[in-house]
Amino acid sequence: MSDRTKNIIVYSVMAVAIALFIYAVFVGNQQKQLEEESNHSSRKEQSEEVRSYDSLGDSAPNSQPKKSDLITEEHHEEVQIDIPEMDTLIPPEGQYADYFSKEAIEASRQAARNFVEKYYSFQGEEPLEHIENAKPYMTDDMYEELKNENPRPTAAVSYKEVETIDVYEPYEPTEEHLIWKVRVQGNVFDSGGNKTAEESMDYTLQMEEEEGSFKVQNYMLNVPY
Repeated sequence: MSDRTKNIIVYSVMAVAIALFIYAVFVGNQQKQLEEESNHSSRKEQSEEVRSYDSLGDSAPNSQPKKSDLITEEHHEEVQIDIPEMDTLIPPEGQYADYFSKEAIEASRQAARNFVEKYYSFQGEEPLEHIENAKPYMTDDMYEELKNENPRPTAAVSYKEVETIDVYEPYEPTEEHLIWKVRVQGNVFDSGGNKTAEESMDYTLQMEEEEGSFKVQNYMLNVPY
């Protein structure tokens, strides 16, 4: 065999080997790309599934519900509440009827009501008139204190009128003193007769018995019942 023939055979084998190598590299790259695309698609589906779960609250099949879903379900359970009948309610411990006579209770209640009705009705033209009107329903010591207050009318408060009065027994009465809670709803007027305000005042009145009648010994405004 001549040298020229040998060279042709060697070059042909080398060409085939190079072609096979290039083909193998190409096929390998294609396979790798397909695997990457498959993995990317799988991750995308999982990501979309997670986003769907977070936004809609619907978990993927065979997944565990979130704790917040369990709490929501528990909150939707029907709760039975037993409401007692009115006649079975336990009254507060102690009532004025346990310590005082019916006559004393009614007399002191009326005196408290009369005091607030007269004392609240301030008249700017006669600043002490409401105190004088309430004098029969208060002790002498209290009268001396109140008349020294010398209240003055203002542009917006010229006089007051009572709208309603309610008298309440305190929740925990004692046997030492008869104390009444009196709430007055009133209207406030200016000097032209125009109503400038509606107000609610809570009086706490401590009563004292004098010569067979009850009078206000002391009072406080807008304290808790």
